[in-house]
Amino acid sequence: MRRLLFRNLGWKLAALAASCLLWVVINGANDLTGSVSAPVQYRNLPANLEIGNETAEQVHLILRGPSPLLSRAAANPSPVVLDLSDVHAPGEKTFSITTANVRLPGGVTLERAVPGQIRLRLERLLPKDVRVRVRMEHVPAGMRAVVEEMAPPLLTINRTTTREVELAGVTIGPGESITPHIGSANHDETRWDDPESFDIFRPAVPHIAFAHGPHMCLGMHLARLETRALLNRVFDRLPDIALQPGDDDPHIRGDVFRSPTSLPVTFSPSA
Repeated sequence: MRRLLFRNLGWKLAALAASCLLWVVINGANDLTGSVSAPVQYRNLPANLEIGNETAEQVHLILRGPSPLLSRAAANPSPVVLDLSDVHAPGEKTFSITTANVRLPGGVTLERAVPGQIRLRLERLLPKDVRVRVRMEHVPAGMRAVVEEMAPPLLTINRTTTREVELAGVTIGPGESITPHIGSANHDETRWDDPESFDIFRPAVPHIAFAHGPHMCLGMHLARLETRALLNRVFDRLPDIALQPGDDDPHIRGDVFRSPTSLPVTFSPSA
């Protein structure tokens, strides 16, 4: 036992001295007062309620403690958490900011918060059916592009090469008759991420649904205008139009001027 007690005695004494010195530095530091901006988090709000007034996003905490601890608290402020799990009915409720709402480092105390209280007006969420009028205006470029990519009017088109060209490692001479597949080109995985997905929010990338270059379709602008006018007129006359429940999904078919073979829908007759 005596041998174990005195083994590495020098290191043990050095560690003890360092611990004592650290304790003296921390406890001997003068307590200071500082302000910290802390974010406010609203947690466990019941699903049938919502906050109806403007809420505080930050609270200023007046803290007191040793300078090193205050610097640490200011560098990484803990959020002020308001727990709404005990709220079960609409109305106003006031929450006081105390040490129960915020986690502080040991040795740091909360003197006060500004504001010291947060008042919330809680309102009940009620479902309500509202009639809307659908208008196809200012269509996002991404939505227009993805519709045209997915459903071009033609799948293939005949062309004749004017000079020798190499495509995907294959050499095609001048005067050759070729059949570019527009539908496949508009699903090129090297040009679009996940090309098979209908995503109106992906960036609009030029496609060849209306061909390209000197053979660009001159009627594409008229086609877009007619489509928009047609859809607006249909939605004006038949605001509750919907696909026939239980029917198969409509599929676009054909190679030229493609369309669904049928499109069963339901709607309420209008006067």
